[in-house]
Amino acid sequence: GTGLVIWALWNHYESTREIEFISEMYEQMVTRCADFLASFIQPGLGLPKPSYDLWEERLGIFTYTCSAVYAGLEAAAKFARLFQENDRAASYALAVLNIKKAVREHLFNSGEKRLIKGMYPRAGGGFDRDMAVDASTYAAFYFGLYEPGEEIINGTMKAIMERLRSGGSGGIARYEGDEYYR
Repeated sequence: GTGLVIWALWNHYESTREIEFISEMYEQMVTRCADFLASFIQPGLGLPKPSYDLWEERLGIFTYTCSAVYAGLEAAAKFARLFQENDRAASYALAVLNIKKAVREHLFNSGEKRLIKGMYPRAGGGFDRDMAVDASTYAAFYFGLYEPGEEIINGTMKAIMERLRSGGSGGIARYEGDEYYR
């Protein structure tokens, strides 16, 4: 959620160009949130540390969360450039690149050419990958982690449509094996 706040502020700024409002928010909100996001990284993985998934069900590292953090840090880099804080902008931009690289390395199912739901911490250390198709992985496209037409997005969206579409209602289930409203 922290990344989404910064992302939403950037979208607000782009549509209104209200520099006075953003000036008031920049130091107190944007940089504090972005500094936290850039430092809340799981050692050895380069992904945000475990948090709860979009559905508030499981603790882990999720494609959705990584996409939201990516979007927040990308927006923070744009804000830093706007306020001519080039070192800060470069720091956020580097964090964005590292997350993008780590998502492909750890959250991509190369056999099916799609993103996976996420990874769960093991009691003894390390992580187990959850290979399930999850509707929330759309976030990689929506928040700009990957572009439309890229193999990683095409494969992800195809898997969502093929494996999560409800036969009767035409709706989409949250994830494979979801028992909510079944």
